[in-house]
Amino acid sequence: MKMTSGEKIAALFIIIILGAVAFGVYTDWTWQLPEEAAVGPGPTTGEEWTGGTYELTVAMRDTLDASASMTTGTDASISYYAYRSGGWVFIGSATSGGDDQVESDPVDDGYIWVLTEEASSKYYYADTGNTVSKSTHITDYKWVDADGDTDKEFLYKISLWNIPEAASGYPKRTYYLYYYAESSQGSDADLIQWDNQPSDSSGIGTTTTTEYIDWKTKLSAEKRAAGVFKIEIVVNSTDTTKWEIDKVNIPGVGYIDGSQFTEDVRTSDTKYQYIIGSDFDDIVYWNVPSGTNNQLDNTLAVKCKFGSGEAYSFTLYVYGWLYDRTSVSDSDAVTLSA
Repeated sequence: MKMTSGEKIAALFIIIILGAVAFGVYTDWTWQLPEEAAVGPGPTTGEEWTGGTYELTVAMRDTLDASASMTTGTDASISYYAYRSGGWVFIGSATSGGDDQVESDPVDDGYIWVLTEEASSKYYYADTGNTVSKSTHITDYKWVDADGDTDKEFLYKISLWNIPEAASGYPKRTYYLYYYAESSQGSDADLIQWDNQPSDSSGIGTTTTTEYIDWKTKLSAEKRAAGVFKIEIVVNSTDTTKWEIDKVNIPGVGYIDGSQFTEDVRTSDTKYQYIIGSDFDDIVYWNVPSGTNNQLDNTLAVKCKFGSGEAYSFTLYVYGWLYDRTSVSDSDAVTLSA
């Protein structure tokens, strides 16, 4: 029996529908494209890690200077670790040439760790924020002593999942770690410098008034950073009824109320202290990107309640850490008088 043109069209449509269903692109009467294979940092549902050998490359990048040349293993000591049976296990060193062969066990669940530690006379801080945020395959970090040298180091959790099979050899992947160039570059005094050291101020009167000491600091150059962990203000008197620390501006932290400083009345002076952090993981990194103003505002607002003829000296101390964990400080004093 000969089919009419309408019957031919209907039959063709049925064939198309059946073919689409068979290939998984037409479901619940909604046209869909096939899903792409997962390329994220983790496994697909139900997938188990079996381990294997991989050729990994760790590349170093300067957060503030994309043109800077950095060499893995020279500008920082970098190695691979796994966390197995409740402890850290060294599984290889990262080299400047890359393609480091690393063996992962099934117990790793598809993740190992990259440890970065300062190298002698190489002035860099690890930039954990940009390292994690800019990489799909770096999912977390820790600040721990993994190598047993009693010093903590940064370790980045890297994913081995979804590395494409290589045409020859082992599967490969490159991971990028970001760093800040430290401001001192070998000269301790250059970590933090003074950009504005205010003159002494007289004639402020005997009524309660708020005075602003507009200290300004700077770094040694653009595209550098300074790790700052503590701010102190010292007044050369123990009579705390004569002043009140109102606010202090700490770059990268904000205006900190004087009540957040700890007060220590000593033998001949009074110290106010604000601790930003206790190690490289929680301090603030003052930094100056390219083309920005190399000036950092450290203004102190102090309420003065001076008597006639009284004068008091206020000294600002800024404490920073060099790349090698050495503490340095700088200070400047301003005298206010009635």
